[in-house]
Amino acid sequence: YPGPASVRPESGRASVLGEFGGNGFAISSHTWQGGNYESFTQWGYPQVESLVALEDLYASQVRDLRALASQEGLAAAIFTQLTDVECEVNGLITYDRKHTKIENLSAMNAVLYT
Repeated sequence: YPGPASVRPESGRASVLGEFGGNGFAISSHTWQGGNYESFTQWGYPQVESLVALEDLYASQVRDLRALASQEGLAAAIFTQLTDVECEVNGLITYDRKHTKIENLSAMNAVLYT
């Protein structure tokens, strides 16, 4: 973790990555503490400095998943996490659900299904 990575699947069993991601980025005024987000610990590893860096990191992880699926037989993966929560900013959507942090998320994920 944060991955993604995979071990070789066993014969007769699906290979599933139980958790990867954890990419942290806080959008000011859209966290649990609102504009005071720097006053408490922001959870996420790695922390990135911009939305562009977050998008680049996620795109790299999706490429890694695609390779694991095609080369290692990975059948499923679970991203951490869908939304920011109280003290964690590693979601794809802000705590107040007003912003999706990666605009072309659907297009990025589409490569996993082709």
